[in-house]
Amino acid sequence: MATQSAGIQQLLQAEKKAAETVAEARKRRTQLLKRAKEEAVHEVEAFKMDKEKAYKALEQQTVGSRSINEDTIKQKTEDAIKEMTILFEQNSDKVLKDILNSVSCVEPKQHENLIIR
Repeated sequence: MATQSAGIQQLLQAEKKAAETVAEARKRRTQLLKRAKEEAVHEVEAFKMDKEKAYKALEQQTVGSRSINEDTIKQKTEDAIKEMTILFEQNSDKVLKDILNSVSCVEPKQHENLIIR
């Protein structure tokens, strides 16, 4: 009976040691998962900051070229308006005279679709 008791004690100790080993393995696994999660969060943040920097640089480059384009378009528009104003001033008398002449000198003629029977 003493040998059975010693065998049982040995089994209980082995079971206790196995339970401790399993608990410690679970604890290590949990720590590893936490560490991996933290590293992943840090990597995502670093990636996000890197992409944000690239976006800001591209946005700055685009905004810079946009303002240059806006200035060019404004200048071209102002030049076209000046040119049209000059042409208006030069030709306004002639156009007015042509319009008045067209209105005052009407020549009656038959319409091309008129059919006389």
